[in-house]
Amino acid sequence: MRRLESGSSIIYLDDRFFPVVISTWVGTANLENCEAFAAWHTEQLERAIAAGLHMVSISDSARAERPPPVVRRFFADWTAKWDEEAGDRVTSIAVITNPLLRGAMTAIGWIRPEVQRVVTVPDVREALARAIEILEEHGQPAPAGLDPDTYVSPAEDERAAGGT
Repeated sequence: MRRLESGSSIIYLDDRFFPVVISTWVGTANLENCEAFAAWHTEQLERAIAAGLHMVSISDSARAERPPPVVRRFFADWTAKWDEEAGDRVTSIAVITNPLLRGAMTAIGWIRPEVQRVVTVPDVREALARAIEILEEHGQPAPAGLDPDTYVSPAEDERAAGGT
């Protein structure tokens, strides 16, 4: 578990339930944190490959603000490279709380097939439940201790304790 903080950007990187990895985004992402996220994510992929495991990556951006253009460009470039490196060894799940945005992702997927590879869900509980199903589809057990109904993100833990 790591916490990246730079300016108004916080990213919680939760690998406690590897090969399910969860990134929780808070505030306005900046390039420094995004580069650190990308490095961590690549480390997790290498770890999964070495262990012969399918990885499920969950991105929870429910508390994130709209990223600036430099960050959007970074992710456009990084995603293209990531898709090539990860191939079918990773399933990405995006928590998108707005049903209109989830619908837009579906529509974009009709035009850009690579977007269809991202599973969109309305909340973290559903993301975790879907992650367990995906691992089972790949012949892998659910990570020990991972329960979608009791999971508390590090961001929520910190907020409950009076932090961010």
